[in-house]
Amino acid sequence: MKEITLTVKTITPTLMGGAFSQNDGIRPSEIKAIMRFAFRLVAGKYIEHNKEGLIKLKEKESLIFGSTNQKSIFSLIVKNQSLDIKKIALLPHKNGFKNKRDMISPNSKFDLKIQVKRPINKDISIQESLDFFKALLNVASLIGIGYRKNRFNGNLELEKFSLSEEVEKIDNICKALFNESEKDIDVPLFPVLAKKPKKVYKVFSIPLKKPFRQSLNYEEFLKKVYENVIHEIESKSDYSCLLGSAKKRQGSLINFSIYNNKIFIFSFFYKDKNCFGRFNEDKDKFYKNWQKGTEEVIEKLKDNFGVKNENR
Repeated sequence: MKEITLTVKTITPTLMGGAFSQNDGIRPSEIKAIMRFAFRLVAGKYIEHNKEGLIKLKEKESLIFGSTNQKSIFSLIVKNQSLDIKKIALLPHKNGFKNKRDMISPNSKFDLKIQVKRPINKDISIQESLDFFKALLNVASLIGIGYRKNRFNGNLELEKFSLSEEVEKIDNICKALFNESEKDIDVPLFPVLAKKPKKVYKVFSIPLKKPFRQSLNYEEFLKKVYENVIHEIESKSDYSCLLGSAKKRQGSLINFSIYNNKIFIFSFFYKDKNCFGRFNEDKDKFYKNWQKGTEEVIEKLKDNFGVKNENR
């Protein structure tokens, strides 16, 4: 067994347990769910995106995260929760008290222990396994954990890290697990960091302007994001799917996060059943709209909140 305990700080308001539950603290199950998402981002390069490929991916996931038939090889244990719960508006651009929820406010802290019970397999050491889970956790904390993670909620800070280096650690384990070369993936079935035959993701970071770095009023900041970025993009028919739709039960193709005084944007091109399915006859057009729309989001964020953008 190998373990490490990390002190975690919330960067943005966090709500675990879904839209209608009480905010009863930090839930390891929700952290694990986004760690699984982070695993799929990388592991998805090594499978065919069809029924057989998904079965293979699920088999590898079961080895790591467990299933109904086998236990996970690692545990997350939360201790010493020092959480400041405040009523914070999820949609500050809309009026009404009902919009406010009890959320874990920024700068709350807790300890999180990663406990690895055994190596992932005989070719991977237990230390490499621990480093792998820590990398998954770092990527998950950047993407966001809990309710409305796509809109700046649930960003955590465990340690300073380089996103590219953490992805490389995950990739090295995935190569050993799958023993496959990267596949040509034209239209992924889920978000994936794939580049063949074309790049189907974009990751950008935008350093915040000085006023936002010095003091970030979250509700005011989010209100401006909706008014000056999200609503501007949603008004254009070519980008109608880009930022999601509650009415169509379609998730956003773009994830917004904050880490280390930067806005991070993760944008993914994939076959969402409630979005891309309507563009099957012209996927090239949809791909170009996804690229162009993402660039417009970047530029609007940079104009309103940032000093420049950096491709990661």
